[in-house]
Amino acid sequence: MNKPVTAESNYFYLNNGDGTFKTATNSYFKEKSLASMGCNFGDINNDGFLDFYLGTGAPDYRAIVPNRMYVSQNGKSYTDKTFDLGMGHIQKGHGISFADFDNDGDQDVYAVMGGAFKGDKFANALYLNNLSNDHNWLKLKLEGTSSNRAAIGAKIRIKASNDNGQSQIFFLRVSSGASFGANTLWAEIGLGKYSQIEKVEINWPNGKNEWLNTSGLNSNNKYLIVEGAEPKKLEINALSFDLNTSTNKSGHEHHNH
Repeated sequence: MNKPVTAESNYFYLNNGDGTFKTATNSYFKEKSLASMGCNFGDINNDGFLDFYLGTGAPDYRAIVPNRMYVSQNGKSYTDKTFDLGMGHIQKGHGISFADFDNDGDQDVYAVMGGAFKGDKFANALYLNNLSNDHNWLKLKLEGTSSNRAAIGAKIRIKASNDNGQSQIFFLRVSSGASFGANTLWAEIGLGKYSQIEKVEINWPNGKNEWLNTSGLNSNNKYLIVEGAEPKKLEINALSFDLNTSTNKSGHEHHNH
């Protein structure tokens, strides 16, 4: 409404690759004030570019600020897709998690809801991803031996090609994501239109700082990779949730817990 606000502005910092950052808010992220409380990131459409979801709000009972979903536009900017996807919950959002909760190959979003005061409570929200696309993915469970068992801090580098012979490099670091929430420690990686995996390299967090090649992996599959061993393909069936709420046809189903 172009009225002044008292909330702090949000900022987007672009990594220069040399240990420094520059402010790129206006070119990447248009919103100024969102009253963010929780945040995390993932790739909801498996295009290979990370998106993020904000749990918003303020302790005041009168505060009503919808949570916000921002989708990456080929890594060049972010677009607010909150209402297109039916994810604009107006209760106060705290911890946010991205994970493939139903084991179908795309990431879903779980949001811890409710305010800071006991009277300002609400059920948590699970958004099951029903977006339709033909993008590819790879799901890896890393297990360290000389590294920590959960492989937290491991770096993954994937080279994949498409039907036209064009190749693309994809990166991911195993972590729980951003603050005030925790993502899955599975490496759930969107590959976009690149279906042929040429190689997967892993830099294990064991202090050696070396990239080890892992071969024989195919897209749209799930693997267990134990440090120092050959990958093992996992057969994990997709789960079905009994949703007693209405289905949002725009792409997500909302299920209260």
